[in-house]
Amino acid sequence: MKMSIRKEVKPSSWTLALLVLSISLSVVAALYPHCSAINPRGLNVGVDFLGYVRVGEIVEGDLSQAFNVSGGSRPLIYLFIYGFQKLLGSDVSTAVMFLPVILNPLMVVGAFFLAFEAFGDWRLSSWAAFFTACGYQVTVGMYSYFLTNMLALSLVFLSLGFLFRSLRVGCNISLALASILGILLVFTHPWTFDQYVVTTILTIIVYFYRIRKESGWYEKISGAIIYVVFLGFADFAKTLLFQGAGAFSASLTAIRGISSLSEFLMNFISSFRLLFGGILSVVVLIGLAVLGVYLSGLGGFSEIYLTVFPVATSLLFLIGNGTIKSRLLYNVPIGLFAAIGMSSLLRWKVKDNFKKCMIFFVVLNLVVYLFRSLANLV
Repeated sequence: MKMSIRKEVKPSSWTLALLVLSISLSVVAALYPHCSAINPRGLNVGVDFLGYVRVGEIVEGDLSQAFNVSGGSRPLIYLFIYGFQKLLGSDVSTAVMFLPVILNPLMVVGAFFLAFEAFGDWRLSSWAAFFTACGYQVTVGMYSYFLTNMLALSLVFLSLGFLFRSLRVGCNISLALASILGILLVFTHPWTFDQYVVTTILTIIVYFYRIRKESGWYEKISGAIIYVVFLGFADFAKTLLFQGAGAFSASLTAIRGISSLSEFLMNFISSFRLLFGGILSVVVLIGLAVLGVYLSGLGGFSEIYLTVFPVATSLLFLIGNGTIKSRLLYNVPIGLFAAIGMSSLLRWKVKDNFKKCMIFFVVLNLVVYLFRSLANLV
């Protein structure tokens, strides 16, 4: 049975406290593995840490190299590192080490904004922020040092939030902001770009089918079409002018990662138990997210998008190898889906004491997961 979201129109003190806690946890998560008590030998944290430092030093010597290194696929992250380095007045290594202090809370705020624009509910949005802060997008991001992917998720969360707002209220400024952030995504991580923009195109098709007989249907969907056209043009320009890897080459990479369904179980185990030290396996978070996906309904454009996204992702998830599965799952707005599931559970007609125990269990479980995962990085 699909359930509608009961909106908390005004933020309560508890809701604001949860949001502040989420942002604070995301900042602490970036610093925790570097504490002397956790990391007494001062070891580097993150699989890709040295790779970012090495390339960052190249870009530091010649800023134009940002469009050439890594196949030209992600110039924005190297420009971001360069700017952060100059802001700190530090070397590249220090800038890369502390960049998650910005990227973690940026992802959390992006998840909050996306949830709020999709549902207009303060409580659900604060839960989305919490589940993002204590979820695998922070822990796996720190483990593998997915700085580019973390920045891409921050951008796409904000971009979609502005797109949903523009379609809801007809705001051209919001559409412009959505397009600008989406264009920045093109220059950040083409694989994340593919996953979200393909979903946007499919959502436009489904939404058009639902409203095609209504008067003024074009006005209701034109903003989304303009958005996709701008992003597609930006991707084409990136490939043409800078020779950087774009959406097409990213799609080819995904296609090369396709395996037979007979290998599904082996690849599934590899994704959840072997890759990233097994920290992708966070049962409470994924369980709530699955419930949230199941309870999502088909309403406006944003609701349709959040229904199409897991369906489209699941199709490739079924036939992708272990690496493809893990990266697809990493890009899912898991915090938002988990927040939908949690909000649905809290609407059960049960005693308040039971709800308080459930909240306590979920919060404690994920906070422990967060810090135990981070402590095992060194």
